[in-house]
Amino acid sequence: MIVKNINSRNKGHQFERDLCKLFRKYFPKVNTSRASSKLLDDCKIDLNNIDFNIQAKNGYDKTNFNFFDLKNESEKLLKKNFEGVFLNHYLEKPFLLIHKKKVGTSVTIELDSFMKLIEKAYG
Repeated sequence: MIVKNINSRNKGHQFERDLCKLFRKYFPKVNTSRASSKLLDDCKIDLNNIDFNIQAKNGYDKTNFNFFDLKNESEKLLKKNFEGVFLNHYLEKPFLLIHKKKVGTSVTIELDSFMKLIEKAYG
């Protein structure tokens, strides 16, 4: 059982590093929150120095994550751990859930946040 947890943990950490490589073209300073900010990692945000608050999940094929529960938990933890300009900086970013499963990888985002991105890109 412990081996499975370690493997799952390593799989999740590798997925975060893979996402950093993917985003580095657009956000050269992106890194994992584990590497840059334990406090941010504790707030359920897995990547730092990027225009989004990203929660990355690798695996969990039989589990459907409730996007809004994750987002609300992250916001609650941000409010607990940050204040002022720093808090606003993170709360203004769109929250994304990137979920890798055996069948593919999906991104979940609130419609309002998605429309802001569309407006920014095409407006």
